[in-house]
Amino acid sequence: YRTLLRSRRRHLHARIADVLERRFSETAKTQPELLAHHYEQAGLVRQAVDYRRKAGEQAFARSAAAEAISQFRKALLLLETLPEDDERHRQELDLQAALGSGLMATKGFAAPETGRTHARALALCRQIGETPQIFRVLYGQFIFHHVRGEFRPALGMAEELLSRTEHQPDTGPRVVGYRAVGIA
Repeated sequence: YRTLLRSRRRHLHARIADVLERRFSETAKTQPELLAHHYEQAGLVRQAVDYRRKAGEQAFARSAAAEAISQFRKALLLLETLPEDDERHRQELDLQAALGSGLMATKGFAAPETGRTHARALALCRQIGETPQIFRVLYGQFIFHHVRGEFRPALGMAEELLSRTEHQPDTGPRVVGYRAVGIA
């Protein structure tokens, strides 16, 4: 393997990932980290990011939060190599929101790392515009500030959360918004 030219290695990894995806779709579903590895080695960053995200989501679903965090962080590092555009920002937002959930589960609601992750996700939400993740991210920031005893920023997050729910047909986020404002 080490005697192969780098271009040849990349080509082989791309072929392996392609075969796994097309012919062994069950393996692709159950072991997305394997495809992520091959796409990453092939230099196909967008596909690698997508499979790292899937691997993180699967890990989180089976309560392996530390593994999920690792996969999300690897995906974020890969994402940094891509040019900044709307697609990259959307992918980063998905990853930051998922990472925030993992960090809350492992590091706690008030951990500085959790706050930084939610703050970055919130900045991306505001940059992109209306996103489905905004409620989750605002609530994460609210919890972060509230648990730390930072009541002014917590109230600001709660009020923004509530104001964004006024025209939503789903009442769930509105109930959460009222609750957040009530305890802030």
